[in-house]
Amino acid sequence: MAYAAWSKRVLALLFDFVILLAMLGLAFGLSRLAHGDAALAVAITGYVIAGSINLYNKCVLMGRTGQTWGKRYFRIGLIREDTGKPMGLWWAVLREIAHALDYLSAGVGFLRPIWDAKGQTFADKRMGTVAVDFPLTRSGSEQAAAGAVSRR
Repeated sequence: MAYAAWSKRVLALLFDFVILLAMLGLAFGLSRLAHGDAALAVAITGYVIAGSINLYNKCVLMGRTGQTWGKRYFRIGLIREDTGKPMGLWWAVLREIAHALDYLSAGVGFLRPIWDAKGQTFADKRMGTVAVDFPLTRSGSEQAAAGAVSRR
């Protein structure tokens, strides 16, 4: 199992963050087009939708597949150390809460993967998760071709 490079983790986080910022910016921009109470309603609705999509990405997808959209793009994922499988929804929610340890340490927890042998943040260490390189999945025809080549 190859642990994911810290640089890939940072890029995946930034990828997810840009998506969230774009949604929040869209909500803000749309709210500026409205006036009075309608502007407030549009803003609140937009922010709730953006937050819900972010929660889906960071907890539901991460829990189910081990990957957010950013992690998928950079071909890394998060798995439980004890099972080698994605952590599940509630474990992902708890991990997001555990990131408070990374923030409370003045951000040192997010730098910790640079020197940690397994590349874990404080939250990863607490939750028993590791970031790993995810292999590329092959289509059936690619697998058949690879098998034919290896049999020669």
